[in-house]
Amino acid sequence: MRITKDPNINVFVNADAADKPGCPQILHLRSDNVIFFANAEYTVAHILERVDAVRTPLVYVLLDFQAVGFIDITAIDELRGLKDELAARDMGLAIFHVHQPVIKTFVSSGFIHEIGETGMVRQAGLTARHGEALATIFDQIDHNYCRDICPYVLFYECTTVK
Repeated sequence: MRITKDPNINVFVNADAADKPGCPQILHLRSDNVIFFANAEYTVAHILERVDAVRTPLVYVLLDFQAVGFIDITAIDELRGLKDELAARDMGLAIFHVHQPVIKTFVSSGFIHEIGETGMVRQAGLTARHGEALATIFDQIDHNYCRDICPYVLFYECTTVK
């Protein structure tokens, strides 16, 4: 599901269900299932379909792993492919709210080093709030676009560049 912040109530919501706009430069998605060999390819294909549907200059895909309690090596391989595909499109991948069992798989597979410090925004239990994740990647988006073109003020950081 696509997530956005509703500035009227200052809460993150399901953007599709609430019919709310998201940041034109950050596609914020949340997976509500485990990711493993049986659904990993489909999950990444679905993420790329969502990326392809965006008609604005997308800079980052931000994945909320709050509901992902398990991931296997097949899913890691698919995430590697996603990261590489996004990089080929000049986009970044960031993941936050990652639970301990998933972190262990990220570590054992080496993916945690591949995604880097910005990509692994926060672990579960270590201030894994949406706002912090967005603040971490906000510096890397085009602030001229924010100021001159974007019609939204969704996050606190938006007010610093408008």
